[in-house]
Amino acid sequence: MKLPTTFRTASLLAISWLLCSVGSLQAQAMLRGQVVHDSSNRPIAGVEVAIEGKKGGAVTDAEGRYVLGELRPGAAVVRFRAVGYQPVRMRVNLLKGDTAALNARLLPEGVKLAALEVTARPTGPRGGGVETFEERRKLGLGRFIDSTLLRRSENRRLADLLAAHGGVKVVIPPPCVGRNTTNCSVDRKARLAINARLQLLDHCFMAIVVDGAMLHRGGDMPWENALDLNSFSIDQLQAIEVYASAGEVPIEYGGASATCGAILLWTRGRDS
Repeated sequence: MKLPTTFRTASLLAISWLLCSVGSLQAQAMLRGQVVHDSSNRPIAGVEVAIEGKKGGAVTDAEGRYVLGELRPGAAVVRFRAVGYQPVRMRVNLLKGDTAALNARLLPEGVKLAALEVTARPTGPRGGGVETFEERRKLGLGRFIDSTLLRRSENRRLADLLAAHGGVKVVIPPPCVGRNTTNCSVDRKARLAINARLQLLDHCFMAIVVDGAMLHRGGDMPWENALDLNSFSIDQLQAIEVYASAGEVPIEYGGASATCGAILLWTRGRDS
């Protein structure tokens, strides 16, 4: 029996709408995880979990678990907040059609004391620099090399130190070929490629930030434009931060634009 034209048209429209809806859901990302007490690992219920810049969110259940759905893929900052606990902000990289896992540990709020007024003269600008090194380390993203390890490693090359403690893959450029062989031995220095967590590109060089200023933007570039790691002396460094992917890099130091991750180098002051 042949269906009426109107019925066939309505059916085709319904099927098209259903396919578009399924495709739209598959293009979204999801985030799930658990929030626990930092010292006891006890699940915390009633924690507000939200993506910064996005309305709505979720609340953890009795097991401390939460689920956030229909999220836009890309780098995001997740905020965890509960009464009686210090708020926590964590960065995550959401992939299209994938479910990411992000667990958080909350510290109880400290005892509040009477206000104390202190007057002091700052010795330099404070913001996102080495002064907040420990604050960024508490977020649980990236790898951190402090002054204690650096002082024990002053006889090493920076490339070797980052390979051993920063999770960074350091590679040597391929041998010179063709006619351009004059400076072959000079060009074969330690170059920096992305670590094993991101191997989508053959030459995905990490960005280099020195004392908060972008020195080398990195990315998928020719070997000759890469930066020699060993041009930096460990005895001149105070701290190092290594972020494996754009989702981990702090916004003030490149964020999502640092597609291959970033290394933050903080130099020693005159008195350190």
